[in-house]
Amino acid sequence: MRTESLAAIDVHVHIEVDGHGHLSLDDELIEASAKYFRADHDRTPTIEQIADLYRSMNMAAVVFTVDAATATGHPAISSEEIAAKAAEHSDVLIPFGSVDPRRADAVARARSLVADHGVKGFKFHPSLQGFAPNDTAFVCPRCSTPARPGSARACPAVAASSCGCPTRCWSTTWPPTSPG
Repeated sequence: MRTESLAAIDVHVHIEVDGHGHLSLDDELIEASAKYFRADHDRTPTIEQIADLYRSMNMAAVVFTVDAATATGHPAISSEEIAAKAAEHSDVLIPFGSVDPRRADAVARARSLVADHGVKGFKFHPSLQGFAPNDTAFVCPRCSTPARPGSARACPAVAASSCGCPTRCWSTTWPPTSPG
């Protein structure tokens, strides 16, 4: 990706449907979000359509889903699939992953998404995923041990809220590790 030639980078683009037609949210939540965001057009474009749109505007997009399976009971879209599709459009798409932080294997999944699938960061949505960012079960990474370059902890994270710590650092790196 040649960022110097881009007009802008949209850092918040939800992928709402996978290549098999599976939606990121159940029908009720999709309808509610469409109403809230006044989405009167195609609410679930494919990754290919998103890439074409951003390419036509000379822009790039950070693309992701939100894995909220534990809280919603609705199976998540595959972050691995999003990363693979984004790689096909690497001139305009930057893949971020999503892991359900309430799952025991969240950190391992995050590391795999970085190492094996090339995701560049992570998306969290505490209210949808059913956790509070300042809950001690979800340690703020900036208040934890330093990140190593190239590790999953060194990746940026986008969150719908901050951690509540004095430095407001939740939205900087993830996954969390235990202090010490």
